[in-house]
Amino acid sequence: MRDRRESERLPSILEGRIVLDRQASKLQCTLRDISATGARIWLPATLALPHEFDLEIPALEQTMPVRLMWSKGRTHGVMFLQELQAQTGGLSDGVLDDLPRAEPPA
Repeated sequence: MRDRRESERLPSILEGRIVLDRQASKLQCTLRDISATGARIWLPATLALPHEFDLEIPALEQTMPVRLMWSKGRTHGVMFLQELQAQTGGLSDGVLDDLPRAEPPA
């Protein structure tokens, strides 16, 4: 099966927050992997997510608008609707280089 991703996935265990409505509380999630174009997120409970929402990524100090691409139980794949920005404010291909990584399974 051919991998259709546009950029390399990096395993991670990063805190995330799903923002469904500016006035509503945020849903905690875990980013299980991340790339320059999207992420795989995990929720502690099965939940139907809307087609588009905001995803806060505290480790990157940014909130990304995302589009839901697929769902399977508590795991969901999202595509970023804008480019990740380096913390200095400019675009950086290495923006993900300094993030803590999860070790891939042996």
